[in-house]
Amino acid sequence: MERICPPSRYPSILLRRLLLLTYRRTVTVEWGHCDPNGIVFNPHYYAWFDAALHGLMKSIGLSIPRMMAEGDIDGLPLAENRTKFVLPARQDDELTIETT
Repeated sequence: MERICPPSRYPSILLRRLLLLTYRRTVTVEWGHCDPNGIVFNPHYYAWFDAALHGLMKSIGLSIPRMMAEGDIDGLPLAENRTKFVLPARQDDELTIETT
């Protein structure tokens, strides 16, 4: 049986808190995030999602790089994505990335 995090290092209480926690990160769209049409190039969203995940983990005391260095995990791959792009984001827009 495989475990994501050994209980001895990362108590189950922390994992339960992670499941109930919501983390918000505000991003200001900059010129370099935009394509020639002036809207955000979609791959930038995934970098922002990843940064929000790292922030969520850090907010409860878990460090993905430390967990990787200690051999507990090989990384956190994006296994499923349900992003729906409703409106384009443009330069100087402020976006809130919410991770739960």
